[in-house]
Amino acid sequence: MIAIWNRKEVMLTNDMERLAKARYALQGAGIVYALKIKNLAAVNHGACAVAQDSRHSDAMYHLYVNKQDEQRALHVIQEALRVF
Repeated sequence: MIAIWNRKEVMLTNDMERLAKARYALQGAGIVYALKIKNLAAVNHGACAVAQDSRHSDAMYHLYVNKQDEQRALHVIQEALRVF
């Protein structure tokens, strides 16, 4: 568990594929992380449905790491998401 006063957000996304790549990279690097999921479905309740890519969801994913690991985590995530 990462204390709220000792964490930094390193990623905010609604793309589950990007989230999975980032989480896998952090695990591989031995970096402890916390994930917070905010359900946005309630915000759009009653609105017309809009077609969207299947990998996007009605949730926003916040990925946090310990403040001391922030720079290393950002580098690891950037490398994991880089397209060759």
